[in-house]
Amino acid sequence: MPFESPHRALAQLIQNFDNLGLDGRKKTKEEKRPNKHTNRVAWNNHLEREISERYDSFSYNLQAFEDQPDLWWSLKAMDIKDMNQDIALLIREMMEQEGKLIAFALEDLVYGALEADWASLDAKKKNEIVLEGLYRGACYAPRDNSRISCPEMTIPGLAGDGEYSFINMLKRLVDHDLTGNRRVKELFIFSHPCTDHQFRHTDGASDTIKATLYLSVMLRDYYIVETLMGTLEAYASRYIPLARKFLTSSLAPKARSATETRKQDKRTFDAEFKASGQYVDNSRCKEEAAIAVYACYGFRLPKERDLLKSCGRCRLVRYCSQECAKNDWKSHKKFCGRESFDPALLVPTPEPPSYFIGCPDPAGGFIRTSALWRQIGYLSKPDSQFQDYHFNLAPDHTRSCRILYPPGAQIIFLVARRHAMADGSPAAVNKMFAILRDGCLRGDFNLTLQLISHQLETEYRVKIEGTAGVVGAVAFASPTKRELEEEREYRRQRIATAIFAPEEAGDGDVFTPPTLEQFEMGEALQQQLCPCCMHSR
Repeated sequence: MPFESPHRALAQLIQNFDNLGLDGRKKTKEEKRPNKHTNRVAWNNHLEREISERYDSFSYNLQAFEDQPDLWWSLKAMDIKDMNQDIALLIREMMEQEGKLIAFALEDLVYGALEADWASLDAKKKNEIVLEGLYRGACYAPRDNSRISCPEMTIPGLAGDGEYSFINMLKRLVDHDLTGNRRVKELFIFSHPCTDHQFRHTDGASDTIKATLYLSVMLRDYYIVETLMGTLEAYASRYIPLARKFLTSSLAPKARSATETRKQDKRTFDAEFKASGQYVDNSRCKEEAAIAVYACYGFRLPKERDLLKSCGRCRLVRYCSQECAKNDWKSHKKFCGRESFDPALLVPTPEPPSYFIGCPDPAGGFIRTSALWRQIGYLSKPDSQFQDYHFNLAPDHTRSCRILYPPGAQIIFLVARRHAMADGSPAAVNKMFAILRDGCLRGDFNLTLQLISHQLETEYRVKIEGTAGVVGAVAFASPTKRELEEEREYRRQRIATAIFAPEEAGDGDVFTPPTLEQFEMGEALQQQLCPCCMHSR
C-alpha cells in the first residue's frame, strides 16, 4: 500500500496546538504561508511575523493546556503506545543528529577559528548564511511548522550577539558533550523561558497530555538542531543535498486491526476537528508523505515493507531480521506496548564509541579530537576493513586509501597509526605522513598533499610544513617484532570480517570494496608474489 502517515491524528493534534493563540483563543484563518522552496525570503518573513506575534508580548499568565478541558477533544484519537513509539524514535534520531553537530562544532569552534571568523563577517553576510541555515533546518527537521515554537530561530537572533546567537547556541550544545565522538549519552534540550512555560504541565496531568507536550518540545528542539547544523554547513560552504528521505518503521493504522472503540474515537476526532474551524497548513505533511520510505527500525536502512517483520509484542515497529530485533530489544523493551508515559524509558541505550579491530584505547590524559573519532568511525565500517585511512572530501563523503607499495610500508603505517591514535605521538603522525606523502608523489593515491596534511593536523592537533613533515617530531622508533606480529593479526581479523563487492562492481569516488580477486591480487603485489604464487603463502 502507498505510504500514509501512520499518525495522522497525532500530526493534526500538534498542528492544532500550534495554531491556538497563546492566550487560549483559536486563531482565525490567515494568509497561506509562502513556499520555502520557491520564495525563501517571503517564507522567512511570514514565519518571523508569526514568531513575533506569539512571543514579543508573551504572558506568563498563560493558562496551561491541561487546564483547558474544552481542548481535550483533540486527544480522543490518541493511543499512548503509538505516542511512546513516535517519541522514542524521535529521541533516537535527535541524539544521532546532536552527536554529529557537536562533532562538527568542536572542529570549527575549538580547533578552528569559527568564533573569530564569524565575528568578522558583515551583517549582510551573516543574514544570508542564517537564512540558508533556517531553510535547511526546515528541509531536514521532521516538521518545519515547529519553528513557530522557536523564538530563538530568527535572523536577528541568530545573526546577532545575544544569548541566542548562532555561536552561543552552538556553545550550549558543545558544552553538553566535549568528547565529540558522536555518541551523546543524554539528549540535550534547548530551553527558553517562554516555551518552558508554554509547554508546562503538572504531575497530575494525563499521560496523553504529558506525551503531547513532550513531543512538541522534541519537535521544537529537532528544528533548532537542524537549523544550527544547516547554518554551520552554509558557513563552511559544505554542499549537502536537501532531497532527504523520511524513514518510517511504524505500521499505518489501516494495516493494524483496531477496536471498534478506537475506530469511533477516530471518526469523532475527524468530525470535531473539521467543525472546529482550525487552520492547518498541511503542506509539510504532504511533502513528507511524498518522500517517505519504509525502513528497518534497528539499522534505519530502507527496505520493502513486505520484507520487514513486526515486533511480536507491540506490532508497532518492523525489523529486517530477528537478529536486528534482538539487538534492539534492550532499548525497545523499556516501552514496548507500554500504556503510560515516562520519557526516561524512551531514551535508547547509549551506543558505545565506534572501534575497529586493533584500535587502541586512548592513553591516560590523551583526549581524541572529534575528527579522530570520525576517522575511527569510518575505519570501523564493514566495507572499510581493507582500507588504511580515509580523507574527507565533504561531510560523510570520503576517499580512502590502501598502502600497497613499497613492500612492508603498510604494516609500518598501521603500527604508526596505532601509536598516533593511542596518544597523539607527533613521531607516529610524522611517519604516517611520510608514507602517505611518498605514495601521493608516486601517484598511488588520488589525494593531494594539502588534503593529507589538513586531515592529520585536524585529527592530531599537529603542524605540518610542506613536504617536510610534522614540526618538532622526533624520529619514529622502529616497530618491534611483537608490534609487527600484532598488526598482521589485527589485519587478518579485519579482512575476515570484511564485505567484498560483486565482481561486476565498478569504481567510483565513493569507496567500493574490492572483489575477492582484486583483493588477493593486491595482497600478492604487496608481498612481491606473482599472481600464480599468491595462494602459496
